[in-house]
Order: sequence, then C-alpha cells, then structure tokens
Amino acid sequence: MIALCIHMLNPRHVVVGGEIVEASDDLLSAVRGVVYRQALPLATRELSITRSELGRDAAMVGAMVLGIEHLLSPAGIGRFLGPRDTP
Repeated sequence: MIALCIHMLNPRHVVVGGEIVEASDDLLSAVRGVVYRQALPLATRELSITRSELGRDAAMVGAMVLGIEHLLSPAGIGRFLGPRDTP
C-alpha cells in the first residue's frame, strides 16, 4: 500500500507510525525493503522512510493540526465571525 502511494504522490519523505513500527527496528526495515522492491526506482531515488517521533499521539496531533488549519483559514475565520452588519 505504501509503494502504491509513493507511485501516485511521489513524496520525498514518508513518516510511518503506529504500534507496529514502534515495536521493532526490524519491522521498519522490512517496510523499507518492501517499498524499495515494489516501488519504481525513480520514485524511491531520494525517498526517506522514517519512524514518527510523535509515537502513539501522531493521529491525534494530525487531527488537531487539520482542525486548527481549517479554523484559521480565510473561510474558517469568515464562518467564525459571521456576517457583518454594515451601516
């Protein structure tokens, strides 16, 4: 699945998280091996695959960031402030 995403998005960095990756360095190495075997060489030439530093909190932090970005976007601020009454 990661290799397919790499083909479609062509990222430079992939950050992997979750309990499985936290369990062992061997599992992260296995993920890297599968990705480099299945993905096209051009897509993996400058690719780095690393473990998330946020650990088990990664999904929660990501969701909070998305919410904050949405709220602070121009459209989000406009909805928060509501329509203005102009004299």
